[in-house]
Amino acid sequence: MPWNVIKRNQQFCVIRSDTNATVKCHDTRKEATDHMTALYANEKKETERLAAATELSRGRPLLKSSMLPSIAELEIALATAETNAPINMAEGNLDQAYVEHRNAESFRAAIKLLKEGKELSVGRRLEIKLLLKTYLKT
Repeated sequence: MPWNVIKRNQQFCVIRSDTNATVKCHDTRKEATDHMTALYANEKKETERLAAATELSRGRPLLKSSMLPSIAELEIALATAETNAPINMAEGNLDQAYVEHRNAESFRAAIKLLKEGKELSVGRRLEIKLLLKTYLKT
């Protein structure tokens, strides 16, 4: 839920952006900003808790929240590779189509490992990072 700080009379008030309802007014902008920061931090924790509960209710293993951005990046790269491989094949760019196909296989394997919660070796983590870095530049 988005919040903002506005100056009202001689105070700084934290308000809900969607309803303009006042959460609390403070004497200084810093106090109001600190309050708003705490609200966002609490919201993030609640969102992560709900996501974890949803995953568990679906019978999926609970993922470390630190893995979610990596999985999201890999899923984007996978979708791109899966889209581009047939395009390159149709245009006669066989080498590029092959690379896209191999990248897609690697992305699927990495996503599976991360979702299973298995620990990756340092070498495999570096390999995935390098692959993503190289792939996302293009």
